[in-house]
Amino acid sequence: MTLLLDDPSPKVRLAFAEALALSPEAPPQIILALAKDRPDIASFVIARSPVLTENDLEQIVSTAPAATQVLIAKRPVVGSRLASRLAETGTADACLELLNNPNARLDAKIAHIIAKRHGDDSNVRGALLASKHLKLVTRYQLIRQVCTALSSSALSNMMGDTSRAEGACADALAKNLIHLTNHVDDGNFDAFIAEMQANGDLTTTFLIRSACFGKMDFVCRVFARLSGETADRVTSVFVQNRRAPLEALLHKSGISDVVRPIFIDAVNIWRDVAQGKLSMGPQEVTYLLAKKLESRHGNHRAAANDDIQGLLRSIYLETKRDNARQHAKALTAAAA
Repeated sequence: MTLLLDDPSPKVRLAFAEALALSPEAPPQIILALAKDRPDIASFVIARSPVLTENDLEQIVSTAPAATQVLIAKRPVVGSRLASRLAETGTADACLELLNNPNARLDAKIAHIIAKRHGDDSNVRGALLASKHLKLVTRYQLIRQVCTALSSSALSNMMGDTSRAEGACADALAKNLIHLTNHVDDGNFDAFIAEMQANGDLTTTFLIRSACFGKMDFVCRVFARLSGETADRVTSVFVQNRRAPLEALLHKSGISDVVRPIFIDAVNIWRDVAQGKLSMGPQEVTYLLAKKLESRHGNHRAAANDDIQGLLRSIYLETKRDNARQHAKALTAAAA
């Protein structure tokens, strides 16, 4: 049998693989050699042989051709160690098959490795975003990659206005990140915020948007990081109805004089909402913030104020459209 493995004709080795693939008594060294052969030969034993162990497949996968890696990823059972090895060394196609294999033992670490290596592949991104095995930071990185891909896509280029395309993609990223903050908890706040800082996404504009949408737990943790205060201390300042400590906290966090009143108003409004003194959602809160900004400055126009006013108006119209869509869907569902 060993001599037959050296036969120069692939037809001989193929017949050999077909004959031994299902046998539980086939010599392990023969099966392992066939598994390392050409993909059309290896496929028989990789897909069927009960003799092949996870250790055997771990040895094979690192140096295996792309087609063989895909076959291994499709195995009826893929243990966590083999899945990890595939994630570390497998091609994008192999990793895609791994993600789509319901019998593969995946976890957040494996998903993160795949995202880091093959996140630029649209099919892999889609499978990862649909996966339940995903850290918040990994999901954030994938969303950024989607927006980057959209920004440089042919569709964006067809718009003719590059700045407009980039602006649209930046808005899409901001909206997705707002939804992503719903999944932030005590276990991943710091890592998520640090990653946003590192990528330049933790901007004043994004913080204003977060405040408008009532993501005050997230805003609180951001200010804790920026100011160096503890989260409990910042939460206490947010809860108290005292302007001076809040002003000091925002100043320590590096928030400019122009923007500071927006956050003070947002904290106060959402505190009243939480206490039942006001009944408002993001649309009404954003409108009220814009009105307060307008009344503060009156006829004293400044470029910075105009920018903030424009941002608040944009967020207000966005929330108004979203509310209209939800209302229309509710009416359609009720009529069905």
